[in-house]
Amino acid sequence: MENFPAFISPVNGITFFEVPKDDISQGSLIIAERDLNNKYDPFAFKIIFNNLQIGYLPKDLAKKIALKGFNNLRGKVEQVLQSDLGYGLRVKFTEFEKNALFDSSHDTSSTKEGMVGSISLNQGNEVNPFLVVKAKEVKSKSGRTLGTFLYLKDGKVAIENVDGQVINFPQELVIY
Repeated sequence: MENFPAFISPVNGITFFEVPKDDISQGSLIIAERDLNNKYDPFAFKIIFNNLQIGYLPKDLAKKIALKGFNNLRGKVEQVLQSDLGYGLRVKFTEFEKNALFDSSHDTSSTKEGMVGSISLNQGNEVNPFLVVKAKEVKSKSGRTLGTFLYLKDGKVAIENVDGQVINFPQELVIY
């Protein structure tokens, strides 16, 4: 586990999932893990309770954590919110892990220098072009340092520059 300041977060999207409300209480163990197959948000973290997805980390927070290189978070339910208006959870995350994206269900047969692995490249008839690579310096073809490699998606290389901005470059224009 890595050092990172503990934080409390709401669980977004909880109303869209089958949440075992009777089983979740203050102190229940919660896991957040990168959802690399999320077609809407490449930085998404899904929230899991007892092997069931119950929601997501808020989008802005998930992006900040993903850009720091964290892939798995562990925490406990801090507060259960229940009223006539609905149901919600606030989770305090205290443990943070980097580069723990892969288990036996992930395909790591496509590898190259610097690559951690690939996430389910063949998903039925769909191909997921999202590859996860260890943080590495990226340069332009002219040799100028552009920033740190984040991911490759749809032929574009996402790079975090020195100001913390994420910039996408066509793959053929960079060296990584």
